[in-house]
Parts: sequence; C-alpha cells; structure tokens
Amino acid sequence: MRYIENQPTSERADPGVVSVAAWCLLCLYLFVDAVSGAMLSQTGGVAPLSQLWKGLILLLIFLWCSMVSMRLSIAVLALMALLLAGPLFRFVTSGLPDGLQRDCTAAIKALIPALVLIFCEAGRVHEPAIYRSWAPRLLWFSAAAMALNLGLGLLGFGYTSYGSPESGGIGAIGFFYAGNEVGAAYVVLSAFVLITMWNRARSLYLPVAAMLVVAGFVIATKSAILGALTLAFGVPVVSTRGRLWLLGWKGGVLLSAACVALVWAVMEVWSVLKLAGLAERLSSVFAQRGWIGVIFSGREKFVADSIQALWERSTPVEALFGTGQHTLALWSGKLSTETDPIDMYLWFGLPGVAYCAVLYVCYLYIPWRACADRTNHAAPAILLTNMVLVVLSIVGGHVVLSGMVGIVWAALTSLALGGVSVAAAGRGRAPVLRTTS
Repeated sequence: MRYIENQPTSERADPGVVSVAAWCLLCLYLFVDAVSGAMLSQTGGVAPLSQLWKGLILLLIFLWCSMVSMRLSIAVLALMALLLAGPLFRFVTSGLPDGLQRDCTAAIKALIPALVLIFCEAGRVHEPAIYRSWAPRLLWFSAAAMALNLGLGLLGFGYTSYGSPESGGIGAIGFFYAGNEVGAAYVVLSAFVLITMWNRARSLYLPVAAMLVVAGFVIATKSAILGALTLAFGVPVVSTRGRLWLLGWKGGVLLSAACVALVWAVMEVWSVLKLAGLAERLSSVFAQRGWIGVIFSGREKFVADSIQALWERSTPVEALFGTGQHTLALWSGKLSTETDPIDMYLWFGLPGVAYCAVLYVCYLYIPWRACADRTNHAAPAILLTNMVLVVLSIVGGHVVLSGMVGIVWAALTSLALGGVSVAAAGRGRAPVLRTTS
C-alpha cells in the first residue's frame, strides 16, 4: 500500500460525499444479497440486484480513488486490466458473449477483496475520521444481516446449505443463496465478534463463542464449523502472543472452560455431526475417496480432470490467459473446480493465479506486520483468521471468488492495518477497544 499518495485533499474536490456513499452501500450489501436471494426463487433464477449493487460500490470506490490519488486510480485500473485481459482476448477471438459475461462477473468478484482493502487503507490515510467511524459499522451491519438470515433459516425460511428445503436439505442459511460462501463470510464475522468480545467484554466471551460455534453447526458447512471452532479457541491464545500467564484469573477460567468444552466437543463430535446432518454425508465421501475426499469434498477429481484437459487440449494462448468458464464446462462438466487458485488460473490464466498469490501474501503480511506493535492485540487474531481463510480458499474455494466474503474480509484486515489496539481501562476492568489513526 506504499503507493498511496499521502497528500492533503484541500486543493481537490471534496471526496467525503463519495466516500460516505460507498460506506453506506458497503454496510447494506449483505442485506441486499439476502433480498436478491429471496428474489431468485420468485423470478426463476434472474435477480441481478446483488451484482448491480456491488458494481455500484466498485464504481464509487474507483471514483473516490481518482479524486484522492492519481497513482491509486492507475493501480485500480491495472488490477482490472490484469484479470480482464484473458476474457476480452477470448471474446475477440471466439465472439462468445455468454463466456465474456460469466468471466467478467467472476473478475469483479475476485477484485473485490483487493479494491475494498485499497479503499479502506486509502480512507485510513486520507479520511481517518470517516474510516474509524464506518469500518466497524460495516462489520456490525454485516453481522446483523448474518444473524437475521440464520434466524430466518431456523424458522424454516429461505435456502439450505445442501439440497433443498422440500427434499430435507441440510443447513439453515436464510435467504443467502450460496451456502459455501455463507460459511466463509461467517468465519470473518465470527472473528470480528470474538475479537471485540475478548477486548471489550471478556466476561461475555465464552457464551458468545459457544453461540457462534452452535451457529456454525446450524450453517452446517465444514468452513463454518471448523472456522468457528478454531477461532473460538484460538482468539484468546493468539491474543496473548503465547504468554498465557497474562490472561489473568478471569481469562484463565475462560480458557480452561473453553478447553473443557473442546474436549467434550471432540468426544461428542460424531453425535453433533449427526444432529447437523453431516455424518452420513461424510461417511459416504470417506468410503468412496478416503481422507482426501473428505477434505476436498470431491473437488480433487474436478481439479485433476480440468488440469488433464488443459494439458491435452489447450493452446499456448489458453495456457497463458486461461480457458474461461465456458470451455472449462465443456471439458469437465462444471464451470468451477471450487478451488480458488486453480479457478483463477483456469479462468484468467497466469495473471489470475499471480493475482491470487499476491492477494494471499497481502492478507497475511498486513496483520503479521501489525503484530510488531505490542499494543495491537487485535492483529494476532486477525492474522489467525486470515490464515484460516487462505486455507479455506485453497481447499474449498468460495473466498477470493465470492461476492459475499471479500468486503467483510477486507474491512476486518484493515482494522489491523488501521492500528486497532487494546488498553486496560483500569485494574479489574475490561479492556477498551481503541482505534488509532
């Protein structure tokens, strides 16, 4: 992020209105996703509201970037050109508009984590007051949208993570359409809530963590369940940077109770999986493909078939710029392998997989660098969260190429970048979350 020009904006047009408008749209995007999902069942699969909303967000971000920094706007254009080069080249050579539309939509989704993170970092530099006010607000609004939809799902409304409600589907996700994307977004929002509870209301951490783990089983995807479990037990540990004696007696009691709960969960995990409806599914996959099949949920077969088809049938141009979703569907019968790095290569070629790798590095490096500040007690937990999300992205996809995950992921990561720190309010009192510019 060193390319951002730290120059006063007094001599330029005031970008504050555009910035606040973008933040408002960002705060509401998960509610819009839910409305769009509700519309899908009524319109036979045609509901572009969510895509239009995110397109408007990106347009406002680009407009704001062009107002505060020419180099910043050039960097945004370069990112867009990087991913769109392959789809545009295929369109010129093949003339298939359907393939271009799919690939451009996927490119927009893939660009969201980078562009929103750039927007947050530039906002921290140029408009610190607006950033400090709106970044946590975005995450709280998104958490409220997630909680609302999980509640609606428990009441029997909306979709399920696997199957359909009519056929006895598994997992309650409300009106969010994609269960796998919900799982990754849930991991991000769970991390934000847990970090906030640990830093501001530690006595509530254990019941909140327990509710988040239960909600992960309600969603019933592996990413939601494993992510919630990892963060529930990991946030207290990493927040002390391994110095567990600094927890104090309250923190020690909470961690001990969490460990007891973890032992119980390990002993009862199969019963819990049966209640969640996952036991039979995992048993079937394990019998067919072993542990690799359980971890990758059959994606390894699609990856192998797609790579083999690419090796045998692709031209040098396709090996460089990717095949696109249309050709991939002809080769393997699916538009996606559901593994982000592989999909980024198959859809966008070498520029796509390079972008994905750089994105992983940035999202890990930013909180890791912030850990150097010993007063920043949120950074280690954000680093843990981003490590979990990178693993989920590689193993199960639906992170980099998800329209749901990128916005909250960028906002959470920016909190580490923005100097979120914890200061004791006094002996025996809960710590207070403080954001410094």
